[in-house]
Amino acid sequence: MCIKLSLLTFVCLSFLGCSLMYTTKKPIDTIYYMTGKERAENLIVMLPGRIDASTDYMKHGFIKALQDCGTRIDAITVDAHYGYYHERILLPRLYEDVILPARQKGYKNVWLLGISMGGLGALLYTQQYAHTINGLVVLAPFLGDREVCDEISAAGGLAQWSPQEPIHDEDYQRTLWKWLKNYIDSQERLPVLVVGYGKDDRFADANRLLAEILPKDQAYMVPGGHEWDSWGTIYTLFLQSGVITRSISNR
Repeated sequence: MCIKLSLLTFVCLSFLGCSLMYTTKKPIDTIYYMTGKERAENLIVMLPGRIDASTDYMKHGFIKALQDCGTRIDAITVDAHYGYYHERILLPRLYEDVILPARQKGYKNVWLLGISMGGLGALLYTQQYAHTINGLVVLAPFLGDREVCDEISAAGGLAQWSPQEPIHDEDYQRTLWKWLKNYIDSQERLPVLVVGYGKDDRFADANRLLAEILPKDQAYMVPGGHEWDSWGTIYTLFLQSGVITRSISNR
């Protein structure tokens, strides 16, 4: 019997293990970082993990890395905590409060970056609002329960896997994986997708299934686990690759 979990159930069972509640705001809280005296053409919007805060990107050197990478890239860190997932309002808040205003300000190249739960959020946003961003980088994202990942592995990978239809409305995991198959052979222009994870990360098996369908320069596996050291290493490699500035032609 298939286990089909809603996004709310996933967050409660997979991450929280408790009933903590968070206050949501409209507009969602953000912190804006400019890397120069004038606005850059490039922008990264950063979503935190479950136990992290939007300020942790500064704390762990992600903002400084932008300032040192040699390319003008501004950043917005978003207070996208559990409450926005619980109330299922994360996606419209990101669009209305962050992405749309950034486009209106003149940013030509907009990327999402998410860690763990934030990586899931970035993927879910792109699934619905792909036309609004140029790319996304997801670091150790949650991509589904073990049952779902084993199902895809048993099929020989994502390219060979087909979900049993129809997919239940609450089965967001299989719905997401089905959408990710578009990165294999879609004729439409999709935002550039980059995935990175630590070799010993608890989500490594699922992340590897996604990495297999992406170009080699858009998939990173580094030593380490589900931790900032691994994510920082991947982030540095991603900035050094220059893929973020090349992606501007995709929109």
